[in-house]
Amino acid sequence: GGGFPDGIKNDQIPLEARIISVVNAFDEMRHRRRFEDPDAKPPEDADEYAIEHLRRFAGSRFDATLVERFAGLFEKIILARKNLYTVKLAELAEGMTLGKNLYAANGKLLLRAGHTLSALFVNKIRNYHTHISPIEGDIHIYRS
Repeated sequence: GGGFPDGIKNDQIPLEARIISVVNAFDEMRHRRRFEDPDAKPPEDADEYAIEHLRRFAGSRFDATLVERFAGLFEKIILARKNLYTVKLAELAEGMTLGKNLYAANGKLLLRAGHTLSALFVNKIRNYHTHISPIEGDIHIYRS
């Protein structure tokens, strides 16, 4: 914050107030959208729009650590709504269906969401990871 009204900033602001600030802003953007131009076209995914907005102002309007913690928790909620769960590369198995596009760290799209993995593709993904470009982060799979 900018220290209004009491001149306090950053960690001087009570933790509870910083948490409420993040959650309130998310709720306003997600449901009432008073933070943007009323003539703007609504986003396709209001949840992702609100998270992006929080991240854009993390460290200035909002506590950056709290924004990332909130975004991480909310990502789990979004995945659950879409009937997805996350796996690590070592957990990939034949028969799993990708819930999100799979990218390597170099930005290359390896497989599109909806692809059901064969044993051959599981091996190709692991070889790509080892020999060409790592696959970082979680892999999203539909629950069966």
